[in-house]
Amino acid sequence: GSEMCIRDSSWGDEQTNCFTDQDQRAAFLAQFYLLHLSANVSRFYWYQWNNDTWGTLWNPAPAPNGTVLEPAIAYQQVYGWLVGSTLSAPCVSNGTVWTCTFTRPNGYQADAVWDTSQSCNGGACTTSNLAVGAQYTKSHDLAGNSGVISDHTAEVGLKPIWLANQ
Repeated sequence: GSEMCIRDSSWGDEQTNCFTDQDQRAAFLAQFYLLHLSANVSRFYWYQWNNDTWGTLWNPAPAPNGTVLEPAIAYQQVYGWLVGSTLSAPCVSNGTVWTCTFTRPNGYQADAVWDTSQSCNGGACTTSNLAVGAQYTKSHDLAGNSGVISDHTAEVGLKPIWLANQ
């Protein structure tokens, strides 16, 4: 029989690890979920999403409670990418570029792609141009933005993007 693998985790105690950049957190969360899925972890829970010290996805005081942070929006996007999708090939790296391949019914194909050589700091993230398969005509980012791919090239950074054929 198959074993069920369950994990929970986050970026940990932000007061001691200095991991405070919201773009880096969004990238980490998305990569973490994609890589756990690729490693056949059947259930993965974000640890203490509502704790202002450990893995928070909402803005603690003095800002109004309930203010959604960038990693929470990334969580929502990754959730939308994965629900109804089947991982058809495990996540693999080609140099610093990681790709996870997915399918859905009716010929839908998608790749989640990111580049670990890129960085984010203070609200700005670097990207590189990546040649993508001719089948990919749409891209989606962790902020919920969508775009059209017209030249078989996508800008790929530390934050995963979703390339799709429909």
